[in-house]
Amino acid sequence: QQETLVTYPSITMSNFEVRKKFAKHISDHWGKYMTEAATTGKLDNFKSLFHEKEVYVVLQGQDGQEAEFMIGTDPNTCIMTWEDFSEHAFADLKSQDYKLTQSSMLGLLGNRMILEAGRINNDGECYLAATSLIEFNEEGKIVGFEAFSDIDTDSVLVAAIKD
Repeated sequence: QQETLVTYPSITMSNFEVRKKFAKHISDHWGKYMTEAATTGKLDNFKSLFHEKEVYVVLQGQDGQEAEFMIGTDPNTCIMTWEDFSEHAFADLKSQDYKLTQSSMLGLLGNRMILEAGRINNDGECYLAATSLIEFNEEGKIVGFEAFSDIDTDSVLVAAIKD
């Protein structure tokens, strides 16, 4: 009996080095561009990481509720513009004494990557850590972003350092 492979819909990119380059670019710039957008309101660099027309987003709030929506410029499919998203996403950062975001790529599979990002306050404390699944297209632009909520546990690296 022949075993059937499960396949997931994704963009075929035959060159692993190209995919790795795209993922590294996103990872290397995520924190810097997020910090700039959050502290100055300038979105251009952060938006440059994403597909312009539409991006599928899933976020989970502190209460565990999921919010699933599209961000972008297509009024037929997107319920939020980037400006709307910025207004909502960065509204609470001042009260959190936000200083910057750090990010790191944890893994790559096809055109999907796992990104860990942490928000750092002015005391140098990481007060929010999130792990995200990011999907990018053949141009290296993010087309899907799913953020897993911080569940008050240390990352593997933080846990290893504590031991």
